[in-house]
Amino acid sequence: MNAAIRRTLMIAIVLLTVIAAGVAARHWLRDTIRAANEADELQQTLRDEDERSAELMAEVAATLTRITTKIALVDALAAGRLSLRDATERFRELHDSCPRYTSVLRAIYPDLSADERVSRNVIEFCSTTLEGRPERTEVLARLENEYAALQQRR
Repeated sequence: MNAAIRRTLMIAIVLLTVIAAGVAARHWLRDTIRAANEADELQQTLRDEDERSAELMAEVAATLTRITTKIALVDALAAGRLSLRDATERFRELHDSCPRYTSVLRAIYPDLSADERVSRNVIEFCSTTLEGRPERTEVLARLENEYAALQQRR
């Protein structure tokens, strides 16, 4: 093989290598850019999920605080230190911080007024909370009597 043919073949091999590398690099570059964009989207999704998680944790903490407060109110009701009327007002204040709960009560007790709904909620919460306690029957009877008395006043 003479030098001119070898030189032409070498140039052809180099050109084919450069073209192949260029094609491969173009696909690699496109894939790399696409992956970077997907990584950015994934990072944004993670940030959004972290934010949502923090919101949910705050809601859980607020719910636990409301439940703890309601249990303390039930204990005061059971001990006779609190009337149904006063407990109803305190429950309403707790519900004001969670509008969805008011909607739930409206669905559970659709034919009752707002005050009656909350009073029924107090009694039902007492019933559940006092389950297994010896004073349960007596406390619930007293609350039902107070509820009836409140109904007559309205």
